[in-house]
This record gives sequence, C-alpha cells and structure tokens, in this order.
Amino acid sequence: MCARWAERISPDPVIAEIDRIRFVKKDGSIAFRGFSYFELKSLLCACVELDKTIVPEDKRRIVGRAVGVVDKARPLSAKTLLREIAKREREFLALPARHRAFVSSVSIRYAAALSPRVVHGARITFCRQLPKRFDRSWAEDTAGEEIVGELPKTYSAVIVTVLGRSEHEVVFRAMQQLDLLRSIWNLALNCGKRMGWCSGRPEPVNDILIGPIHTLHLSNGRPVSDLSWYEPGYLKAVKPFDDESRWERLQKEEDYVRRRLRNNKQRPFVEDMLRRYGRALDQWDFENAFLQLWGILESLTGTIGTSYDATVRRGSFLMARKEYHAQLLGLLRKSRNDVVHHARSLEDSVCMVYQLKVYVEALLLFLLKNANQFSCLDEFYQFLDSPRKKSTLDRRRRLLMIAGKHVRSLSSDANVNKNQKSN
Repeated sequence: MCARWAERISPDPVIAEIDRIRFVKKDGSIAFRGFSYFELKSLLCACVELDKTIVPEDKRRIVGRAVGVVDKARPLSAKTLLREIAKREREFLALPARHRAFVSSVSIRYAAALSPRVVHGARITFCRQLPKRFDRSWAEDTAGEEIVGELPKTYSAVIVTVLGRSEHEVVFRAMQQLDLLRSIWNLALNCGKRMGWCSGRPEPVNDILIGPIHTLHLSNGRPVSDLSWYEPGYLKAVKPFDDESRWERLQKEEDYVRRRLRNNKQRPFVEDMLRRYGRALDQWDFENAFLQLWGILESLTGTIGTSYDATVRRGSFLMARKEYHAQLLGLLRKSRNDVVHHARSLEDSVCMVYQLKVYVEALLLFLLKNANQFSCLDEFYQFLDSPRKKSTLDRRRRLLMIAGKHVRSLSSDANVNKNQKSN
C-alpha cells in the first residue's frame, strides 16, 4: 500500500497550520515555532494512511521526517507532503527485518509446563531467571521515575524473539503475540470466576499479568539501545499464578483455542477481540476496565454506532435465561452511559466488571467454536438477532425448505427451456 490521505478527512487545515509555524534555521534545517507542532503532527498522522504493517510509532517518525524536509521556499501542500511521506514509507519498508529479543516478565511462578511457544512467528521462551547475558540494570535503575510500586521479584522472565525493521515494530509485534498468549490463558482461568471478597484495593481480574519493564536486546544479550518501555498502569506486583496442578488442563485449553484459531475464517477479528479482552482485565482501574469491556461487547455484537437496544438484545442471545440477562445488560448499559455521557462514577465498578465479562466471554467462546459456520461477521450478527422460540424457528425452517424447493424448480425449468432452445 502506498501512502494516501484518509477518506472523508481533509488534511489541508492541518497542513496550513504546520506551514504557518515552519521556518528555516541558519543551518538550513526546518524548525517550528511554539509547541503546537506536536499536536499538529498527531492530527496529521490521523489524516494519512500507510502500509498496515507500519506500527504507530514508526508512522509518526515517517510523517515527522517528511514534514521536516519539504522545501520551505514553497508553501506546504497536500500533494508535495504526500509525495514525501510516500518516499519515506518506501524507504522504511525496504529496511531489512532483523531478529531482536524483547525481554519482560509475567506473573507466573516458573513451572516445567512453561515450554517455549511459537505464536505468529514469535518465539516465546520462559525462564525462572533471566540469563546473565541480558543486562537490564540500567532500565531497573530508572524505573522509579516511570512506574509506581516495587518491582516484582517472583515473576517468570519471558523472552520473545521476533523479526522487525525497527525497535518499535519489534516491541509492538512481541507485545501483540505475548498478549494473545496471555489472553488465551486468562480466558481459560477467568471463565466461571466470580467476584470474591477482598480487603484493600482489588487486584485485576487476570491472574497472568505482564511485568512493568520491557527492554530490547540483540541475540547476545546486549541492549539494542538505551530505550526501555514501562507499563503505565502498573501499581504493584501481584501474587504469581502458582497452581502447577492447573497447568496440564490450562495447556489443553490453550491447545484447543489455538487449534480453533488456526483455520478460523474470522481469525484476525477473534484474535483482536481476545487481546482487547485480556488488556481490559489487566486493569487496576475497574471503571476503565468496564468501559473497555463494553467496547468489546459492541464489537462482538456488531453494534458500534447503532442502538443500545441491539447491543443488549444480541449480547444476551446466547444466555439461557435471556429475559433476566437482557434486564441485567440493560442496567449495565445505563451505568455505562452515566459514565460516558454524564461524567458519573460507577458505584460498584468491580461487581459490574465481573458481570459484564460473562457476556464477552460467552461470545468469544462461541465464535472460537462456531466462526466457520458464518461466511462473514454480518452473518454472525444476524444470527444473534434470531428468534429464541423453538416454534418460530421451526416455522422459519419450513418456509426456508419451501423456498429452496421453489428455487430448485425454477432452475430446473430454466434448464429445460435452455435445452429446448438449443435443439
């Protein structure tokens, strides 16, 4: 894909404002007056579409460099800027992909069952302690400036080896695949999990969380650069998952999900929903987790931008006591609207997260098992609008059989007429 301006969005006002604050320094380089450029660059990135393999941070760099080299002697225009962005995009796509090691940790007590996995080409390796060749002391020394709380001491180390053209691409891809694996594990652990009593601040729903510090290394363990990444929502270390008797069953559930994903017609969508589900339930902020879960529910029911009644109807379709669950989802919808539209806080956000996750989990598990029954997502959404009464479904089935016979008879008559004409 070549760079292009997004449909229905005009970049001209943003470009005009950037051109207004641009100037040439004595050394001939381009600079910008004030601090509004950073906001304008973000807006400009939203106006342009690049190859889908380019991650957001690399996109910002490509756009920023393009703006910085366009000749100041001429007014900045959409045409000249897009030409320069496309050039920078081609240069980036031509860069060779190299193997890098993304290093982090997960809230698991190391067990023998944590054998290496390969997820979408990323090799994920777990170890009790990080091999000595991986020096991360420089990142840990500065962690206090970026995160709150003590660093975990009993988490398992994780190394994700992945190909990428830039540091940001490697980190993005490694996180994508590690998050997918964690989401599969957490989905298996969370199904049937109910809210329990706790004193103090409640911990995230997920048992298996990612650690607070991420670094990037060469194969020999040396850091690629002095960059490090931190989890902004990290508050403290949780008790690591330590149920060795559960690992055998968890392994089987992981194998089942990955097997169902392998030939799943809706695989990209389902994997995206799994990652979003996992990240939502990583949250310490339960109000934020609730809002993220509601967004996932709207995506799974195909009701983004439609009526909330459709979200409730489709979201409760798979449940045994539909009337009760429709009532409960309606109350959750009201709470969601109070937060979003009236800036009210959730009175019992923890309880609501545990209630809402039930519907998201039911839809995810159904799609994992049955996605190949639907030629597209629209068919799945239509299925969620099906009537629940057996008598209504039986009548619809009889009418469809009659329609099928009629269509076959029409086809047969058409073939007879065709043969008569040919004779």
